[in-house]
Amino acid sequence: MTGCPDGFFFANGQKVCTKDSLGALCPRCNTKLYLEHAKEDAESRAVRSQNGVLCTGENIWLSAVRSAEKENQGVAQNVLRDMGIVTPLIPDAESMEGFRQLCL
Repeated sequence: MTGCPDGFFFANGQKVCTKDSLGALCPRCNTKLYLEHAKEDAESRAVRSQNGVLCTGENIWLSAVRSAEKENQGVAQNVLRDMGIVTPLIPDAESMEGFRQLCL
């Protein structure tokens, strides 16, 4: 693996930059794909454990937006504008499914 700025890596000879050797996407080098994956994750999971901390779909999405804007603000803003509404899942004990969608 070869690194890009700030300790990121290129995995499997591809030009998809990852932030670590485990394959986490890089918000600086691949902002669009990073946000697309975060959107998919946030809209498909009501709760996820991240390093022992429970995260809601809302937390997943907002964290990804903050990271993308910090690492590549101009591209992140364009991607977010083009992406439109994001509807992350959040836990809801009162619904039959145990979660509900939140529009952001």
